[in-house]
Amino acid sequence: MYTGSIFRKWDLHVHSPASFENQYRFDTGESEQYGGDIWEKYISKLEEIEDICAICVTDYFSLDGYKKTLKYSAKGRLENFTLILPNIEFRIDKFVGKDNRSINYHVIFSNELSTELIEKEFLEDVKFEIAGGEKRRLNRKNITDFGKTTKAK
Repeated sequence: MYTGSIFRKWDLHVHSPASFENQYRFDTGESEQYGGDIWEKYISKLEEIEDICAICVTDYFSLDGYKKTLKYSAKGRLENFTLILPNIEFRIDKFVGKDNRSINYHVIFSNELSTELIEKEFLEDVKFEIAGGEKRRLNRKNITDFGKTTKAK
């Protein structure tokens, strides 16, 4: 018998503790509960979700949080989700509107693509400009070097 459409909720913007700006902290007494591991709290809180079947693990300019989340999933955690996708958020230097709101791009990838492929064929093809107009590939080392140089100024 045909049952018709089935609608399910997805959350396409779930930042991880690996995100540059994140809100993951321990409340009073929680550090002990989670063995001092903020990732254990993050995964445990995700496992409490009952009404969402798919999530996008979101990080700025990287797949670090997605890769770590997949390790938990491979160990039998997060079985409450039927789909976990990678989402890379790009903050750009364009602002719009009267209140100068920033524009961010989100790139959501299939979970059938390996993280290595996404990093090599997509992220490392994205270039950013440093002082003097030099363009660098978007990878952890170049971002870290750029941050250190910028902080030192």
